[in-house]
Amino acid sequence: MYTKLHGIVGVRNELDNGYSWTLLRRMQASTYASGNDLHKIVECNCKIAIAWTVMDEIFLPNIDRFTAVNIVQSVVYSRGSNLMRMNFKRFFTAILEQNDEIISVASLRVNGNKLAEMPYVGTRENYRGKGMVQKLLTALDSALCFLKVENLVIPSVPELVSMWEEKYHFSPITNSLMKDLISTNTLMFPTAVRLQKSLALQATELAENKPNGVNENAKIALPDLNVEPPEVDAN
Repeated sequence: MYTKLHGIVGVRNELDNGYSWTLLRRMQASTYASGNDLHKIVECNCKIAIAWTVMDEIFLPNIDRFTAVNIVQSVVYSRGSNLMRMNFKRFFTAILEQNDEIISVASLRVNGNKLAEMPYVGTRENYRGKGMVQKLLTALDSALCFLKVENLVIPSVPELVSMWEEKYHFSPITNSLMKDLISTNTLMFPTAVRLQKSLALQATELAENKPNGVNENAKIALPDLNVEPPEVDAN
């Protein structure tokens, strides 16, 4: 699974009407990198920088009270740490573009086949209410099913729980999944309600068909919380 994830970093996936999405991760330039590899590294890192500016437009600073680290920025840049709760090296950033303009950004960490978490998602204000969430969710669901991930977990402010449940088919965390969350290093927000989407049924359907809107490589796109996370400790 993780080999597939790393293998499709920087691959632009065309959708429809000029839309595309790409999975990104900050890369270290190697002294041995040249040609296409160097171009890929530079392009990925440039888009990561733009993705961060989009996140910064949408979310209030989320500062860890003990380390003074901006958690949103650290997640986007996949920064590591000796502290497990502050180690974000396994995060990827997905972007939705239209005609090369980044309009939606999301952070995603896959924790084995049991679950993937999506703590930060945002759409630029001018593009909200135009079906961007559904477009991203469709690609995300297909990609995660293709990777055989069973559940997608998101945080939601209490006021938006019904919206996520009714419109995007999320539901409260089950007891069995909660046990996995407790033993997994995931981001937590003091006032947020965790929701899950079970991908098991979709995975069964994809067993006989290629993911809709996804090529033979696993790809990830993301939905949109459009809410500001708490300014207090998010761990």
